[in-house]
Formats: sequence, C-alpha cells, structure tokens
Amino acid sequence: MLLGSAFASQQAQAASSNTDIQLKAAGHVNLLAVNLAQRKIGLIAATTTALQLKSQIESTDGSQQAYAVQTATGTTRADGSAVAFGDVLIVTAADGVSKTTYRTATLATVSNSYIEPRSSGSSNLVAVYNKGLTITAYKGTTVANLLDQVESSDGTAQTYAVTDAAGAAKSAGALAAGDKLVVTSQDGTASFTFTILLVDFVRELDTASTAFGQYTLSQGLTTSVFSAGAGVNNFAQNSASNGTHLQVAFTAIGQWIEMTANVPAAGEYEVNLGFKKNNGRGNPQLSIDGVNQGPLVDEYIVTTDAGMYMANLGKVQLSAGNHTLRFTLMGRTAGTSYTVSLDFLGFTLQSAAPIIVSVTPADVATVAGTAPVLPSKATAVYSDGSSQQADVAWESISPAQYAAAGSFTVYGAVAGTTIKAAANVTVTSAPKTAALLSGTGSVNAGDTFELTYGLSNLKEDIYSQDITLTYDPSKVEFISATSLNSTANAIYTKASGANTVRILMASLGENNAVKTGGNLLSVKWQVKPLTGSAQTAIALSNVIIANAAGEETALDSVSHNLSITYTPTVDKTALNAAIASAQSTYDGAAEGNQPGQYPAGSKAALQTAIHNAMAAADSASASQQQIDQAKADLDAAVHTFLASVITRIPGDVSGDGKVSVADLAIVAKYYGKSNTDADWNTCKFADLNGDGKIDIEDLAIIAKLMLNFE
Repeated sequence: MLLGSAFASQQAQAASSNTDIQLKAAGHVNLLAVNLAQRKIGLIAATTTALQLKSQIESTDGSQQAYAVQTATGTTRADGSAVAFGDVLIVTAADGVSKTTYRTATLATVSNSYIEPRSSGSSNLVAVYNKGLTITAYKGTTVANLLDQVESSDGTAQTYAVTDAAGAAKSAGALAAGDKLVVTSQDGTASFTFTILLVDFVRELDTASTAFGQYTLSQGLTTSVFSAGAGVNNFAQNSASNGTHLQVAFTAIGQWIEMTANVPAAGEYEVNLGFKKNNGRGNPQLSIDGVNQGPLVDEYIVTTDAGMYMANLGKVQLSAGNHTLRFTLMGRTAGTSYTVSLDFLGFTLQSAAPIIVSVTPADVATVAGTAPVLPSKATAVYSDGSSQQADVAWESISPAQYAAAGSFTVYGAVAGTTIKAAANVTVTSAPKTAALLSGTGSVNAGDTFELTYGLSNLKEDIYSQDITLTYDPSKVEFISATSLNSTANAIYTKASGANTVRILMASLGENNAVKTGGNLLSVKWQVKPLTGSAQTAIALSNVIIANAAGEETALDSVSHNLSITYTPTVDKTALNAAIASAQSTYDGAAEGNQPGQYPAGSKAALQTAIHNAMAAADSASASQQQIDQAKADLDAAVHTFLASVITRIPGDVSGDGKVSVADLAIVAKYYGKSNTDADWNTCKFADLNGDGKIDIEDLAIIAKLMLNFE
C-alpha cells in the first residue's frame, strides 16, 4: 500500500500544472511574504541571493516545480548573485508547460504601508507617490477601481479604506477631488494617508527606450525635441506613472527639453507635475507656448527622503489642440548635479463658462453659372464640448468665382467670437443634355417588352429628334414606337439595316416644343424564341436633337443591357396518352384463375405504375428526360401486366385444364359458325385454327390432341 501510494503521488506530481508557491515550512529566513493574488515575493534583506530565494519556497500542493531567477532584461541570474530591483522568479509546473512570473520586492516588512499600481492592470491610475503620499487618477475612477488597482510594494497583506476629504468613510461611487486612501500595514503598526488627485488627461514625459530622442507617443502627442547638450534616460520606479520616470542630465543653465501636448477641449486647467526628488537635482521651469507656468520646481531633497513627489503649477487657459511644453533648467538648490526628473503632467479642467472654440465648416455645392446658396447658420463648438447653431454674416461672392467648375471658400462673421465661419464651395460643370433609355433588365425568351426613351437636362426648346436604335436581330426584334408626350407626336420609323431602326420625332407647332425632357417614347420589342439564355444590349447609337433655329446637337450614345432567360418547354403529350391507355387496360382487366383473367395483385402493381406516371405528369419542375423516363417505365409496367394474363391449354375450350370429350362437344356445338354470323364473338374461341370458321378441321384438332394425350 505504501509503495502504491508513493507511486500515485509521483504520478500526480508529474501531471500537475500548479504554479502556486508558498514559503517553505522548513525555514525562510530571507523571505517574508508570498502574495499569490499579486504574484509578488517580499524579500527581507537586500542581499538575498537567487539560490536563497529558490531554496526557501515550495509548491502549495507538494508537486515538483522548477525555479529560475531572471533580471528585468530576461537574463538568468546566477545562484550566488543578489536579487536586485526588477528581478522576477519564473515558476514552471511539474507538467513542464505551465509557468507563472512572480515579481520580487526587497526589504519587505510587516510594518510596510507603501503601495504601488497593480501590475496586472491599473488603467484608472496615473501614479502612486509614497513619499508625496499622493495618488493621481483619472476623473470617473470609482472606489472599487481604486481598491482593485493598488497593491503593497512588497507583497505583504495590507488593509485599505477610502474616505472623503472630511474623513468620512466612502465605500462606493465615483472618487471626488480630496478623497483619501488610508493604507494600514500587515501588522497594524503603520498607516499612511494618500490624497487623491483627479485629472482629465495626462502628458507622459518618459520615453519608451533609453535611445536619445525616441519617445512613446501618448494619444495626441508628437516626438520630443532636445536642445544641444542634454542627455536623457528612463529610470524604473514602480510607483511612477508607466513604471518609469525621465531623467534629463542637463549640463548648463538655460538648456531645455521641449515637447507637444494635445489638449482635447478648451478651458481653464490646473497643472500638476510629477517627479522624483533627490540630492542631485536641478530646478526646472515649465513654460506653455512660451509663457512661464507656475513657480520653479525645487527637486532637491536629502537622500533619506528621496522619492516621488507632486508640484502644483497653477492654472492656465488652454484652447483645444496642440501646445508646446518646455522645461528649462534655471539653476539648483544644492548638490552637485543639474539632473531633472520628469514623470508626467496632469491637467485637470476647472469649471468655467463655455466659449466658442471652433466653427464647423459648411460644404456647399452649385453648378457653373448658378450662385451658391450659403447656410444662414453655422455650428459653433464650445469649450465644454457642446455645440449650437449661430447666425453667420457671409462675405460677398463675385459671379466670377462660380462661373466655371472649381472650388473656393467663403468666410463669414459669427456673433460672440472672432473665429470665422467657413463655407467650402464646390462648383461643378452644368450637366449635359443626355439621351436616356430605360426599362426592364430581364425578359423571357419569346416575350414582348418595352423600353422608354427620354431626354434630361434640356438647355433649350427642342422641336425635332432623330433617333437610331441598334440591336442584335438574332435575339430581339423591333415592333413599334409610341409617343408618350403629346407635344412630340409625329413619329416616323424605318428599319435602316438588319440591326438598326431609325425613328424621327417632330413637335407640331411653336407651342408644342419639348421643353423639360422626361419620357418621350415607348419602344416595343419582341424577344426571339431562343433555345438558351443570353445577354444582349439595345443602344441609342445616334441621337440628334434640333432647336427652333434648326441648330443640331448630337448627344452621347447610351446602351441598355438586357438579360434573356430561356425556360425549356416540356412535352407531356405522349406520357398523358400512355397514362390514359394504361388506365383503360386497368379498368377492363379482371383478376382470377380463368383464362383471360390476371393473377391476384397484378392490377395493384399496374395502378402503382400509373400513379407514378401521373405524378411526373403533374410536376411543374419535371424535365423532358424525366417525362420520357416516366412513359418508358409505364409502358414496361403495362407490358408486364398484359404478359401475365392467364391463357388456355391448346384445345381446352372448356377451360377445365385438359383436352377431353367435353371440348369436342363444345366445338361440335358451334360447328358451322363463321365470322359472318352475328354471334361470332361468343363462339369464336372454338375456331382453333383461326380461319374464321368452325368446321371439321377444328374437330380434327381436338381429336388429334385427345389421341396424343391418351
């Protein structure tokens, strides 16, 4: 039993996909905590080696796991080297496939109250500053978002409570400016109170890589530009925005770093700068669009208090769109360096009366020679994102501007703002007079159909029209043309070739000119009796119109495509005749065991064959092949039925199954009868040789058969 249990345990371990770990029960002097929810390991000492870390943990279910310590860049750390900031532990399950990454945190302590954004997702948070005791989050963040997106910096178990600015508990709902997060350490001996700053949008100041001038662009941002002599690097900091902050190693006062921020909506904004204080720092000055914003930022502090802090840089009016941000080195408070730390700029929109920040351009179209009709109002967009219609006083337009095809812009004054309204005018050429040919696009072979001829965009009165229609005579045939307009009712037609027909139309009198175009003529056609589907086209290959002065204008040709559908006919005449004949045979037949009768069940088989043939004859979708096959099947069934008739033994005129004196007597009874007698049908069965009479030869046939049988 013990061996069996051990084997089963080994099998379970081999199949385990568990990557959860715990502190080893036998001892973990270098480790304080394993936080499975945060996937974090708290190290007590800063000099803990990779081997000590791996040897002081174990799986939560006893399965065999493999451990490897890697640096932040993915290099495997040697067993004897100390675990450093950013290192991770890779746990591989017994199945050799499942893996989990645990972050390491040095100097873990049960009295720790430091926190950081949760690594598995903290989209509502901008940064968590443990030294400045500030949490920056986006507006709209809820209590639940906050509690779900922060975690301890070293994996220890902390407790959290949210309060409003007055200290009253807040368990749910959206966060408000001044709300606080109270963090209590695992042992309950230490507590930090973080003030929550809410912002509308953030301009990240750190780069994606340490390469000079290469930036990760947040929404609406462009690549930064540096003055000569400045060096830039990213430094990891868990509580910083994006996990890193930018350090610019200025070397002289007056050097600067400049970038662009896109402001989504106009208004007054409060500006806050996040940065890291240290004992080797310079003092930067922010300017926005060339104007200094807020005071100098003093980034110096003694090493023991180094960490992330926030500086309020006051309020500024910003319009929507791009603005230039510049940080200029102005000096230093103390230390030996001019290095400046920059993490992010947070912008918080203040309440303010909305103002017009833009006017939506209007798009107007007209044809050459016609003055454009401009809208009386334009859409004004306000700083709070709202919009409404505003009256516009447009500048005058010269007729030369719309005399020909092209485009131009007209500007107008809008009340309450200096921002101009704009109307983008597109001028197109006046449409040409055109001949039209319309009607059905699909017909059946053998059908008749009509097409309609007309004119569009007439520029003057028309008195006569010369129309030539071209077609494929193997597919369609011209029948007639009928006027649809009482002012153009003189019609003359003539076939001018095997594939063309010419139609002349004339208006009768000065008052009957064609003025507005529209449908003028109905042309009737006949589709040829094709033997297959086809495509064809009927074209207005030549159309000439003339005005009252006799001036002619040739119009562009136009074609009308036509799809001809051929539906083959199915001839069921032979099948229906066969059905009638079979039914007559069925009706005149009798089942029995006498000569001339049919075996039992034979009529039912014939009736089934008749019904099958009738089903084919009644089917609207049956092909000719199916109809022909149905007739052949019925003919075969009738033949089989007729062949099954019960016949007599030769000479057995009595039908008793033998030739005897009884048969001789019956023939003798009808002796002398012939096919000229009126009752021949009742006795012709005794005419054994079929010569049309009953005589001595028939009696001899019976006698010979009797003698042969005996």
